[in-house]
Amino acid sequence: MKQLEPIYERLERLRKQAGLSAAEMARLIDVPESTYREWENGRGMKLPPFQKISEVLSISVTELIIGQTPELDSVVRELESIEKNIRVLKAKLSSRI
Repeated sequence: MKQLEPIYERLERLRKQAGLSAAEMARLIDVPESTYREWENGRGMKLPPFQKISEVLSISVTELIIGQTPELDSVVRELESIEKNIRVLKAKLSSRI
């Protein structure tokens, strides 16, 4: 089984992929650069602003925390079901006109 990438390594990787320096990232999420650097070094990560970090990196909080995108299969199935129900309702409305 694949071992999950530690969040501190993921933070650094994602930040670099976004083309940001640690100083830029810290400024964008309103924390001191020293605090952000501690998070990337695996220290002092008690309550980081996950939502702000996720927004800056344009990823979900789930992807940030566990390193994987959320499963979308259930959402797709639900949308397909809704679309089917809409088609049925449209057909019923058309038959009444």
